[in-house]
Amino acid sequence: RKKNMCNETDFSEYIPNDNSLKWYQLEPNDAKELVIKLVLFVICPFAAFLGSLLRPTSKSSFVIYFLFGILFCWHMDPAGLTEYDDYMGIRDEFLAYKYSMADFLEKFVGYITLQGKERDLYSVFLNAFTRIFSSNFHLYFAIASIPYLIFSLASVRKLTESEEFPRCGIYALLIILLFVIPRDIVTVQNPRYTTAVWISMWGFLNYFDRSKSNWKWYAIPIILSVVLHTGLLPMVLVFLMAMIVPLPVKKIELIFFVSIPFSFFSYELFASINYSFLPSFLSHWIQSYLSDEMYAKLILNKGRSGFFWVTQLFSYISYLVYFLIPIMMMKYKEQILENSEIGKLYPFCILLFSITNFIRMLPTIGVRYFLTIQIMSVYMFFKVFYPMKKNYFWVLLFAWSFPIFLRWFYSGAGLHLVPKNIYFDNLFSLVNDYIL
Repeated sequence: RKKNMCNETDFSEYIPNDNSLKWYQLEPNDAKELVIKLVLFVICPFAAFLGSLLRPTSKSSFVIYFLFGILFCWHMDPAGLTEYDDYMGIRDEFLAYKYSMADFLEKFVGYITLQGKERDLYSVFLNAFTRIFSSNFHLYFAIASIPYLIFSLASVRKLTESEEFPRCGIYALLIILLFVIPRDIVTVQNPRYTTAVWISMWGFLNYFDRSKSNWKWYAIPIILSVVLHTGLLPMVLVFLMAMIVPLPVKKIELIFFVSIPFSFFSYELFASINYSFLPSFLSHWIQSYLSDEMYAKLILNKGRSGFFWVTQLFSYISYLVYFLIPIMMMKYKEQILENSEIGKLYPFCILLFSITNFIRMLPTIGVRYFLTIQIMSVYMFFKVFYPMKKNYFWVLLFAWSFPIFLRWFYSGAGLHLVPKNIYFDNLFSLVNDYIL
């Protein structure tokens, strides 16, 4: 039986030793449970989703998560939405541009031969693929949710397949929530970046797991994630650098400490730099994130509510509690490096956190990278410290409490992104609402 990595306390009584509890094996009553959940899903999908949380790591629960996620994205129809306006922009783009698969193939050839100017291939593909069946933009978001759900749930599976992971109860739900909330189902309203993040995350978690014999193949989805969104280019370049010229762990830790002061630098410092010395495509990309429009929206916070200062406070709290995770891990570096599952992920996680510190004050990209490192940090913290320091997950939840309040309740997705009948109507009514 596997003991706590840090060897301070034996928590073996918390760790199930029945192999039948692994998520991918058919549990004794799981087939019957799946039938019950599917029937309940037809009657009330949201009730089936809530019921799945009773045993959140079971195979039947993953089926319901997948189905409810597609239904949620099909049912996106914002009313009075102010904070989460990406949906309207993506919807209008879908209606404005009508692509065929022939158009996509033409743009794809231009992309790989460096002859074309189109870089947003994933949106073109989703547009063209959706129009094979319908011009219904609700179908567009439903289709966009499928790759997102496949890779996000596959990443959750990677987390929960550990023998140490609790099969049910509050900690199972808490850890899964903290793992997925940075790029949750709401973010499918702008599917390019969020899908690319989960593809790359799934790749990272498996590539650095040297207990897998086929770990090298997972470099492919990591590299291909850039095709979905070029915002992942710096992250993938860091990955390639770590893969080709790996740095000693001590140097990576030094880089991490050097990067800390940069996380407090102002936007104005980056905006004042002349980036013309960089390749043109890279300098244009950086300057697009430093535009006056971005500055007004993300730094001056035009249009924000009176919650701005509370939001800023929780931003610093969030940074602090996640910043402490690599610090805590360094104390157990030797044990971590000996672990085949995360020994190679540890230095990459520290290095990626360092890069995030260097760019944290950049509009959009700094926030996005910090959200990405939060996902990886939760995974690493669970692998190293659960259940020894399991109460720290409550600290992480506190750091997320106000963002969750804004995202899902106060003028957020829970109230405005989807009509409220998704929480009580039956499957046929919910699907029929948007068949145009």
